[in-house]
Amino acid sequence: MPQVFYTAEMPDLDKRQAALETRRAALRPRLAAVNINPVTFLATDYLNHFNEAVMLVEMLPDAPELIEELIAWRPKDYVGHFSAGSMAMREIARIAYELAPERYRIPFDFVTRVASRRLRRDIALLTGVAGGRLAHEANQTALAVRPLIALAAAIVNGREVEMHSGRIVEGTAATQACATMVQGEIDELFAPRD
Repeated sequence: MPQVFYTAEMPDLDKRQAALETRRAALRPRLAAVNINPVTFLATDYLNHFNEAVMLVEMLPDAPELIEELIAWRPKDYVGHFSAGSMAMREIARIAYELAPERYRIPFDFVTRVASRRLRRDIALLTGVAGGRLAHEANQTALAVRPLIALAAAIVNGREVEMHSGRIVEGTAATQACATMVQGEIDELFAPRD
């Protein structure tokens, strides 16, 4: 049997964890009213920011005048997204995000950062293309970002995603295909350009 060594720091960690759980328990009853998941302390509402950008990308081939609106799109962080909401929603979203368990918040932040980077990069590329090439590139952008949004939504709804050395590792076969697609996008995004 392996030996377990305790340090003087461990009781402090236990106290901090207990305090965190107490704060979560106090906030949990208020989360349902603002559509924040009571387990992850995250809201899918934030993903609307990405869905709106993908919708514009998909409409671009038929409505090229939307390029200006697409160029104006900027990534928002989670708390920033809720800053336009009511004071109550803004405050609950901020506190809930701070209390979100790291096993959800860290992969969620990572996936949404990748989605933001991919959208910004592709929006810049879309400004210089037209016609059939525009339709193709817009479709490629949507195909790349939608799985990221789906994975972020799964995390919000309690799907645990492990990360090892900057790579996403999912624990269930049902989500492995999505994780593989996402990982391919991440690898491509950070690959050196020729």
